[in-house]
Formats: sequence, C-alpha cells, structure tokens
Amino acid sequence: MNELSPWAESRPPMDEGERAMLADQLAAHLPEPPAPVFVSNDDMRAMKAAYIRRFNEDLPRTETLMAVAHIGYRMALRDSGRN
Repeated sequence: MNELSPWAESRPPMDEGERAMLADQLAAHLPEPPAPVFVSNDDMRAMKAAYIRRFNEDLPRTETLMAVAHIGYRMALRDSGRN
C-alpha cells in the first residue's frame, strides 16, 4: 500500500495522529512561517475560486484548503529565501 496514494482505499489505515506525523515528516524540509498567518475572508474566497477553476467538483473542507495553502506558503518562503 502507498501512504500517498490518491485513493483512500489504497492507503494503509492510519488514525489522525499517524496522518499528522506523516504530513509533518514530509514537510520537515520546509521553513515554518516566522509569525502566525492571517487568512482573511477574501483570501479564503480566492482559494475556493481557484479550486473551482481547476476542479469542477465539490469543494473540500475549509481545513483542507488551509492545510494545502499552508504548505504552499512554506514553499514560497523557501523559494524566496525569507526563511
């Protein structure tokens, strides 16, 4: 089984803590933001619109969008050299 399979039925069973540990391990190479990140309602609307633009399907939960956006932000910090 592949823990990063796009299909849930192909991933090994993991509880929420195990999934969090995996995500933290795989993101360990990225810098942490220097301060808490503020996300406005306009930011959230922009993320939802970007998702709708790319995928013509139901939106994921807000927490899911935030988790993915947080990784993108950490990648941007790394790439801009501001870590």
